[in-house]
Amino acid sequence: FSTFCWHNEDNYMYSINYHHKGAPKQWYGVPGTKHDADGVEQVFKKFLSIKMRDVPDLLHHITTSFSPRLLQNEGVRVCKILQKEGEFVITFPRAFHGGFSFGPNVGEAVNFALQDWIPHAVAANERYRSFGRPSVFSHDRLVYTMAHHYKELRTKEICHNLIQELT
Repeated sequence: FSTFCWHNEDNYMYSINYHHKGAPKQWYGVPGTKHDADGVEQVFKKFLSIKMRDVPDLLHHITTSFSPRLLQNEGVRVCKILQKEGEFVITFPRAFHGGFSFGPNVGEAVNFALQDWIPHAVAANERYRSFGRPSVFSHDRLVYTMAHHYKELRTKEICHNLIQELT
């Protein structure tokens, strides 16, 4: 068995995970709403208070596993899915997820962003700042680049999200 500890994606991005072959993967996920994601953090703080005091950004280290049952017992919504060969799993912005493989397998994953990600990026950027943690990529540079190329933005929603971020 191999595990992947509870985490959400860098910069609260989406991810898509494809299972090429091998043993299935058991996924557990918590919705990315503020209420649900904050619930995961509260469970970490409750059960790992001393460690969280010493390492406030522990959740970003991707080193801690909890039983999904523990999260559920604390009122956190947890979803479960078994990923088999040829299947995709998509995680959404700020959604915590973790799990394990039932044996050897081959998979791949990539992060991506859609136009509705911009507000999540803002939250992630502020979160990183609160911990003095560098972002995986510069949110400010991304916003600057988008503003510089605003005439090339294709949808009203993207422009609206960009304006919200700039004001």
